[in-house]
Amino acid sequence: MKSSIPTASATLVWNGCDGEAMPIAKKSELRPGRATLLSGFTGGEIEEYSILITGTYRIDQRDVFCLVVTDKRLLDAGGITRGMSGTPVIQNGKIIGALSNACSDGKCAYATFASDMAHELYLARDILQQEKEAAE
Repeated sequence: MKSSIPTASATLVWNGCDGEAMPIAKKSELRPGRATLLSGFTGGEIEEYSILITGTYRIDQRDVFCLVVTDKRLLDAGGITRGMSGTPVIQNGKIIGALSNACSDGKCAYATFASDMAHELYLARDILQQEKEAAE
């Protein structure tokens, strides 16, 4: 069975919180600097919160990037807390990743690249399809 994992030139799309499609950025598109989190952690509407991306790292054989919260509203509410894993990180109109691990003070976090998550989803889909075909 041929793999359906998109090539590097394919445009992957994430259907955001508001149902609008947003392109998934490639790792190479990440730039240190300003970005936003999309979160409804207060229980209300989805809002944007400002952050700074500080750099990329390799942890436990996976690429991640680090970010620092700069939004006063989010800091005043305790920063990044448990339950915010998966919160999308947006930079330059594209989803670059999602929160995965917060620092103990809530002022910084690590995030997983969205392109890595999409790749894993395509792999899982292919494996399930192969298992289904083998069972038939």
